[in-house]
Amino acid sequence: MSYNTNAQVEITGYGGYACADRFDYYYGSGKVIGAGLYGASIGLETSRGSTLEFMWQHSGTNLELYDYYYDGHSSKLTPDVNIDYFTLNFGYAKNDGDSPVSPFAGVMLGGVNIGAKDYNESAFLFCPGFQAGVKIFPTEKVGIRLQGALLMPVQGFGGGFGCSVGTGGSGCGTSVSTYTTITQMTFSGGIVLRLDK
Repeated sequence: MSYNTNAQVEITGYGGYACADRFDYYYGSGKVIGAGLYGASIGLETSRGSTLEFMWQHSGTNLELYDYYYDGHSSKLTPDVNIDYFTLNFGYAKNDGDSPVSPFAGVMLGGVNIGAKDYNESAFLFCPGFQAGVKIFPTEKVGIRLQGALLMPVQGFGGGFGCSVGTGGSGCGTSVSTYTTITQMTFSGGIVLRLDK
């Protein structure tokens, strides 16, 4: 396999799994339930290995929230949520010329939209992260991509999201706060279509 010296466009469609994670919020604690994910990306890789890509991934799951605000007693709420990550990724991919295997790693900067389906509420949070993986190209144009990513939504940069249960009813809403709610690990794989620029 000869490596093209021109910059190349790569389009990827993939699926995978977003792991469960526990977190704290202002009135209590909660857990994101692990669930399947799917997504797509479009990226550019230069002849020197520098990479730039835009990635989207979606997971439909639910939260387990334990609220301690009312009368010191805990209450449980399990809203269904849609979690959509939108990131711009900067990294480096190593290619040895004739080898079909290309390891890569990079940083991710973007945001995540968390929406509670039954409450018509959502919040968009700043989200940095890291990713690493490998691309395998048995042919010049079509390959396989396997990767893991660590995503860290930060409420301090984009407001907050929370739910509560009490004697007056339950609900979800948004607010401004200064802590990180979720650190989510994802694993995914997909098919890469490589195009010459």
